[in-house]
Amino acid sequence: MTHGGRAAVLIQENAGSGNGLPFTANILKNNTLRASIKMADIFCGKASVQTAIYVLEVNRPHNADNDLVRFIDFSNDGYTRMNRKKSGQSVNLRDTDHAKERYDEVCRLVLYGKGANDKNLHYFKDCYTEDYITLSGNDWTYGQHQKIDTVPTEEDFQNVVREYLSWKVGQVLKGENGLGKQ
Repeated sequence: MTHGGRAAVLIQENAGSGNGLPFTANILKNNTLRASIKMADIFCGKASVQTAIYVLEVNRPHNADNDLVRFIDFSNDGYTRMNRKKSGQSVNLRDTDHAKERYDEVCRLVLYGKGANDKNLHYFKDCYTEDYITLSGNDWTYGQHQKIDTVPTEEDFQNVVREYLSWKVGQVLKGENGLGKQ
């Protein structure tokens, strides 16, 4: 891989949030981070560690201004895991929510991104984002780039008003004005 190619590393997720320094910063000097995939609890009680897969383009330095990284929360991979030591895979690992399709979608997202009009997004619409990272090597995790919409919708406003009016009517029926007994 000295001439190029791709590499995928399964590692403890917090290695990408600063605990892997200086190694992560050094990796970016010669390689480009293409994707950061937050994994499900793949060890199911055997090790309490959150893992991630970091996909790299080898032998091409990361450009912080031009190289978009694909961040995917794959904590729901479609499998249900059980912690039974002596039972078979059919019991310990069951496809309960389109696991094969979810893995296919993650592969497409890593290779091609969301595509025009989000054509590659079905299962991970709310669990995918593209963003830039710095060359410091401490901002590789999904949680650091997760987009949280804090703008309230009209429905949010209506629900708050509805709850307030319901409370106010209850207070009036009890003979209270909301500031104490009358």
